[in-house]
Amino acid sequence: TIEIWNDKDFMQFPKQVKRNPKKDGPEHLEYKHVLRQRQFYKVCGKHLRDKGRTLTTFHDTDEYITVSNQFQANLSETIVHQPGHVWDLLQTYRRQQEKQEQEHENNNNTNTTTTASSSLSKIYKYYSNTCFHMPRALYSTVESTEAERNHTLPAWMDAKQFETLRYRYRLTPHVSRGPNKARNGMAKVIVDVSQLTNDDLIGRSTPHSPFKPLCTRTSPNIDYGTVPVGIHHYLGPWEFYNRDNDPRKETVRTRKNWEMLNKDKAGADDEIRPWIHGCIHLVGTDKAKYLLRNAGLVLKNHTK
Repeated sequence: TIEIWNDKDFMQFPKQVKRNPKKDGPEHLEYKHVLRQRQFYKVCGKHLRDKGRTLTTFHDTDEYITVSNQFQANLSETIVHQPGHVWDLLQTYRRQQEKQEQEHENNNNTNTTTTASSSLSKIYKYYSNTCFHMPRALYSTVESTEAERNHTLPAWMDAKQFETLRYRYRLTPHVSRGPNKARNGMAKVIVDVSQLTNDDLIGRSTPHSPFKPLCTRTSPNIDYGTVPVGIHHYLGPWEFYNRDNDPRKETVRTRKNWEMLNKDKAGADDEIRPWIHGCIHLVGTDKAKYLLRNAGLVLKNHTK
């Protein structure tokens, strides 16, 4: 089910944050953008909690959740083609953590100690049963060859319609990003909205930690590969990066910044590519053709 909201659905005082490019300066427009985003996340979180939802992601449409081969070699090739792989992976870690916490409680009662599993101990400080930050890796618009783009794809697909298949070059290397790692930006978050309290809904909030009281143990300042789940963030072509209705187009989303971010060519990867084979296998070729026919195309009728 897709629900479409406007300002009146989530803003208490929509007129106060309505953007007015003729009166508001660039910095004030950006401030209103962040304010609206924070408020939307809170109202959306409450809405989903009241509907009985659980794990919910808070990320943008140019960001795609995947699993990290840097965290575990060949993890992507092993599970990305499977439906529900992100959910299954998170549930595995949730069960491990619940088991560890139960053992810890039992050991406190018996004065004994145990050693946590290596995979869980790696991510424990970044992950809780209610909040999980997903670090991002930024991908530039450096083009690959046609053969590289279409590698392993069926003949009926056009890789140029898909950001995840067309843009393969990371802005910064995964292994040793050095001073450029900040360009990847802060992490986004998965939250178990069923655990949201009223205090969480009125507490401190940012676009990267919408419910700070719930995420006190985790941090959005983590590098890609630190945890098993991450996000590929695509810079996109200039017309997408500087779209007309983005209030940041005169502050951070400038032509200068876009060109600077597109200079680095730090290596390509196909970490996220197996998703397409899993999709075709799940629904069949005919339905996949139908579902993906307009992918990546700018349409006037957004219901297509």
